[in-house]
Amino acid sequence: MTGTTPGRRCVSSPRRKGKQTLLSEDARRLAERFRQHQLKQGYTERVVQEQIRQVETFQRYLALKRLTPDGMTPERLKEYMGFVSFLSEILHGRQLTQSTLFGWRVTLRHYYRWLMGEGLVSKDPARRVGSKAWRWIPKWVPESGLVEKLLTLPDEYSYTGMRDQVIFGLAATVGLTTAELANLTLDSLDPPNHRLKARHAWRTRANEERWVPLEPQVEKSLERYLKYARPALLRKSDARALFLNKDGKPIASEGVSEIFIRYCERLKIRKLNCKALRNVAALYQLRHCNRTIEDLMEIFGYKTIKHVRGYMAYLPKELRKEVDRPRYPSLMQDMDFDDVDTSDRFKGLEQLCAEAEASPSGRPSRPVSR
Repeated sequence: MTGTTPGRRCVSSPRRKGKQTLLSEDARRLAERFRQHQLKQGYTERVVQEQIRQVETFQRYLALKRLTPDGMTPERLKEYMGFVSFLSEILHGRQLTQSTLFGWRVTLRHYYRWLMGEGLVSKDPARRVGSKAWRWIPKWVPESGLVEKLLTLPDEYSYTGMRDQVIFGLAATVGLTTAELANLTLDSLDPPNHRLKARHAWRTRANEERWVPLEPQVEKSLERYLKYARPALLRKSDARALFLNKDGKPIASEGVSEIFIRYCERLKIRKLNCKALRNVAALYQLRHCNRTIEDLMEIFGYKTIKHVRGYMAYLPKELRKEVDRPRYPSLMQDMDFDDVDTSDRFKGLEQLCAEAEASPSGRPSRPVSR
């Protein structure tokens, strides 16, 4: 009678050799075909590798339940996502976040779309799976007048209050992070063109710089700070940093975070950080400054539109449907836009586009009333 020592894994087991269990040869071949298809679509090797891992997990679930991809329904897919979250909690001791679950669902959607293109399934149950919590919308939606409230919080008659007013203005209007605010110097300012140069705080793009606009109220606060507060805080030091502490030294990113936390109780906000203030800046730029998504990408320093798609919820309701429709047809279908929109600036835009497509010349036959 042969056996293994208790507490030790058998050396000849499939998992010990690196083989995957509960996955047939046909399922592996199908996953490899899907991998080649995703690489041809332009996805990076790292993203495709993560998608294949999620697809193989889905195939093992089908084998465990003795189901086929064509036999899945939206209800069964919801059960599968709950199974994935439960399995992660059991094996790794942590729950999956809503954004991670959204990524798993997007992989299923790509997989089923490829299966339909190959003629392997007759329906796509993954398109409408999910709840409102899975949709890619900002987790904290600020109110429209929050920028004005933030600018009036600091004491404008004290030196540190003038400094905090400029910090809040830059964070709430152009979305600068704590590290980017701490790295600002006097050489970063360009008053004639009403802008300043911000340096990326991310490690992979640490040497890249971008120009961000200065709003009128922030520029006014900055002039008062440079005229009265900064010379008093500078004392005898020769620091070139824009923001200084009480002892005349350049402020660090931790000090900027403490400034944000200090004013949380006055606004009754549980957590006020640069990420929350970036949501405020996106709402301010899209709603009040009439910026576009492309402008927001340049201001925030993003390279692709997928990083700013969550901020599309701040666009007027009629304009959301027209954002990059030809290049990104499936970008907006998972977003929840049930909020009431009071802006009528883009009223009739969808009717205008429909008439332009219907007319032979590509122009609407009659003007749209606004």
